[in-house]
Amino acid sequence: MAVILIIVSSRTQVEMFRCIDNELKDFKVKFVNIEIEEKDAIEELLTSYGYEFKTIGRVNSDSAYSVLKEEKPAIIITGNDQIFMDILLIDAANQLNIPSLTVQDGVLTLRKRKDYMKKGWRYYLGLPLKFVNFFFIRRIPLRYILDLLTFGLKHEIQPYGHGNSTKIAVFGESVREMFIKEGISPDKVVVTGNPKFDKLKDSVKKNSTGKLNEKYNIPPGKKVFSVFTQYLVELGYWTSSQRREFVSEIAESVLKLENVHLIFKIHPIYEKKEDYQEILSKYNLSYDIFKFEPSEEIMNISDVVMAVFSTIALEAMVLGKTTVILNLFKNEEPRFYRDSGAIYIEDKGELLPKLRKLNQGETPDTEKVTEFVYGQTYMIDGKSSQRIADLILKMMDEK
Repeated sequence: MAVILIIVSSRTQVEMFRCIDNELKDFKVKFVNIEIEEKDAIEELLTSYGYEFKTIGRVNSDSAYSVLKEEKPAIIITGNDQIFMDILLIDAANQLNIPSLTVQDGVLTLRKRKDYMKKGWRYYLGLPLKFVNFFFIRRIPLRYILDLLTFGLKHEIQPYGHGNSTKIAVFGESVREMFIKEGISPDKVVVTGNPKFDKLKDSVKKNSTGKLNEKYNIPPGKKVFSVFTQYLVELGYWTSSQRREFVSEIAESVLKLENVHLIFKIHPIYEKKEDYQEILSKYNLSYDIFKFEPSEEIMNISDVVMAVFSTIALEAMVLGKTTVILNLFKNEEPRFYRDSGAIYIEDKGELLPKLRKLNQGETPDTEKVTEFVYGQTYMIDGKSSQRIADLILKMMDEK
């Protein structure tokens, strides 16, 4: 039986590929976890789903060739073509004449090469400060940390999509057009949509807002404004003082609104509730901080969804939620959403007036949002997993 090898580096990738695996009944599907920082969480999730998997603890070519020669896959599937171990596995697959498919796993916010390089170097320059946390607190093996640093110094990081995968399955037509303009071969890029959006709609249908309000103890008569955060401080993208300012600006604005319950949905692995509790405890607010609760449920009970540049913002627009992009520090990535039809805020002085209008019933430009969502997500028809599975089978047949 032919082996399909799926490479994962996050829990969201596991969930995305699980939908696709359901369409691959006649093949042996195996997973390879390449994420060491989130190792336990990913392994726990893979185990709970009953998947056969292994974790690669090194970032080098020998590890890539070793796993491919051992598993002898008919194809490898990745969610990224710029994560270091993904790059090595794709290159090894090419050398071994094994086709590879990258399935887009998130919105592509940063495209200018100089900005991409700046982001990469910002991470690596911050590694010395992260060393104590990585090695002494989180117990990440020293050899893995050195592998990351060595690879980063030797290899030039490119924008997502510019790797060496045989093909890329993308969210929508807008991504395909962008890739082609950037010089990527049209034959390489296939528009399939993505199962995460199909799954999102299905999940919301199954969970009534009333039941979820009761589940999460939402105060009766209050509108819910939710903030979906990213681990920007932990990445070295923001400082701790910027996070404090970000949370405080939101809290101070919501405090002046009538009948609003505030929710912060923080990143389940890298962020700590305590960091947010310490800031929010100073405000006499009606609020909750959620961590492991399902994002789709929090979006379902929200009247307004706020984000910086996460894929969550696109998901909220798919669900028809009033979506706000908060670019309070004028970063490059959030500008991806500037013309999406979502409420876009760069000036801190605009935050309260715009939130007040939304609380009073103002809505975004629906027509513009619909156009943006279609361009980014293609058809949300429940068939994205099947389209990707069909592409996998076609690539295997053409090998």
